[in-house]
Amino acid sequence: MCPERRDHWFDARSRLPGGPSVTMLAIWNHRCRAVMLLGAGLFLLASLTIGCQPVIPDEPAPDPQATPGLSSDPGQSDILQAWQSGAHANTYVSDESGNNVCARCHSPRDWAPTSSADLPADCQTCKFTVPMPTPVSETDWKSIECDICHRVTDGVVDSRVVWLDAAAAEYSSSDNPYEMVGTNTELCEKCHRDTGIFFYKRDLGNGAHAGMQCTDCHGDHTLQADCATCHGNVLETDEPVPGHDAAHESVSCVGCHDASGLDVRPVEGRDIWLPHRTIEMPGKSGANPYLSHDLQREVACDRCHYANNPWGLGMINGSTVSTP
Repeated sequence: MCPERRDHWFDARSRLPGGPSVTMLAIWNHRCRAVMLLGAGLFLLASLTIGCQPVIPDEPAPDPQATPGLSSDPGQSDILQAWQSGAHANTYVSDESGNNVCARCHSPRDWAPTSSADLPADCQTCKFTVPMPTPVSETDWKSIECDICHRVTDGVVDSRVVWLDAAAAEYSSSDNPYEMVGTNTELCEKCHRDTGIFFYKRDLGNGAHAGMQCTDCHGDHTLQADCATCHGNVLETDEPVPGHDAAHESVSCVGCHDASGLDVRPVEGRDIWLPHRTIEMPGKSGANPYLSHDLQREVACDRCHYANNPWGLGMINGSTVSTP
């Protein structure tokens, strides 16, 4: 209560024991002033306390170079673009009967082993039947991503090549599902090889490219190869080389320089001549275009220019040309 409520208090004089005579109103006024001063002091103290609180700065934005999952090597973005332009970025195989068999190489992360022989050793102790997986849709198909041929840690790709054992990665208790490979060619041949029903090995033979690595010709990530990278001189000589002219513009290099004796003919529906090999395997049968890797410098023109050929080419009898 404040002094204005003094009507509730006695105004009569009274004598305090052992003290001077005061009124009750005077005592109350004194106490009220003390309370008001105390309140003002507490308010001032609180204001000073709040004003002295340290300012907490806004949390800084994360440094992209220090954020897990982002590469600290700017060159890897160029590699990613190269991979996106190559065949490994889109390997989808559509098959109504199922694409699991193809996925073993075309998309290892989508492949599911269907026999105990393909399962990791620590899975083979259990006896069970693995059902044939349902086809993987194109949307879910993973293709051949970085972690198939490289270890990837926090988004950073190790440049050293290894091979992912997809079955071990999915089913084994091992924390290292990768196999070591000695060369780039050894890595490529994990898929580009002949098996019981598939024939994808690229034989270099004993010709000009024997002993070379796949990546000596093919881009590491684009996978593209251009003979002119090394043999550009055949197109830029002062004296034209037979066969390197407008008349042979649609004939591929391997169409003339194949050393394996395959038939050479136009590819159906395309304006290019390539060697053809006859094979029987799922998805392919009969004579199919084949990019031969068994090559030589010498060219036998009568391979196509023989008598009564089906393309109406002029006959050249026994002419052999060696290119630079």
